[in-house]
Amino acid sequence: HTLSAPYGGRVCQTCLREGPTVEPCPRCDLVSYCSSDCQKSDRLWHMKECQSIRKVRPNIPTATLRLMLRVLRRLGYEE
Repeated sequence: HTLSAPYGGRVCQTCLREGPTVEPCPRCDLVSYCSSDCQKSDRLWHMKECQSIRKVRPNIPTATLRLMLRVLRRLGYEE
């Protein structure tokens, strides 16, 4: 949901709040957070994703692939 248009960049990655106060990650610019608390709570999960995104730029993976990678990571699989 937060990965795809029209929601990408407008919805908090962590709490799913939508609004003008949502700010993108300063490193990858692909995920957004509504507060520093939400960003901190997602830091461990997003850190590897963020590194991977920066490695493959400008070839950003599709939203579907990014979602699949997140699910696999949370299940304990690594890239």
